[in-house]
Amino acid sequence: MNQNGDYAIVRYTYDSYGQRDSERYFVTDELPAFHTEKQCAGFRYAFDERGNQTDTWYLGLNGENIICKDLGYAQIHSDYDENDNKTYMEFRDTGGKPIVNNENGYAICRRSYENGKCVEYRYYDEQDNLTVMGDMRSFDMNTMM
Repeated sequence: MNQNGDYAIVRYTYDSYGQRDSERYFVTDELPAFHTEKQCAGFRYAFDERGNQTDTWYLGLNGENIICKDLGYAQIHSDYDENDNKTYMEFRDTGGKPIVNNENGYAICRRSYENGKCVEYRYYDEQDNLTVMGDMRSFDMNTMM
């Protein structure tokens, strides 16, 4: 297994709806690679019945769910409303439980909408208690939410 970040192959799989449901990195056809910039050897994705991406899992060299050291989480889970607005985002550990992310110090974000516009973000710790945010100056919620 290659842990130095070099890879020669990026392999994708797709679900029955044509959505990419996995992405893996390899040095050779049989030798998985750890992508140092992305902090994993691949990703697995899940979608809801409307096609919204609900889950992203970070994968290790053996395809197992791993916690990315710098990020501090193994999975991002999201829920959407009937208008496909992302209303809930949760960082999770390898067991699927909420975990505080290393970037901003929260585990859960809830987003409220009125008339199709986002009007509020609320941030929570892993116990679902409101929490004070970390430094958000370089963080774009639209890319995460």
